[in-house]
Amino acid sequence: MPSGKILSSGFLLDATYEFLLSYRTAVREFCLVQESVSSICLQVVRGDGWNQDTEQKIASRFREFLEPNVAFRVDLVDECEKTRTGKRNPIISRIGRQPLGPFC
Repeated sequence: MPSGKILSSGFLLDATYEFLLSYRTAVREFCLVQESVSSICLQVVRGDGWNQDTEQKIASRFREFLEPNVAFRVDLVDECEKTRTGKRNPIISRIGRQPLGPFC
């Protein structure tokens, strides 16, 4: 986070799986991408249960964990981003840390 606070990958995965259980038909695949210290994107491959309300609830829930100056958005995609080696990964950081390391 911009303040230096670190949200662990375990914490973020737990938060993500929480909404997956709540909206199990809405999300087929996801990837949380930290684009910069102050920008985070959740890529979602929609399931049959996806709707605008689901998107708003997910975004609202994630914003609860983030600092006010961190931008968060949900991007609907046909396929989630993969790591540089082509593997599926639920969390990717573009700021120079390991993909499953601390997400800060």
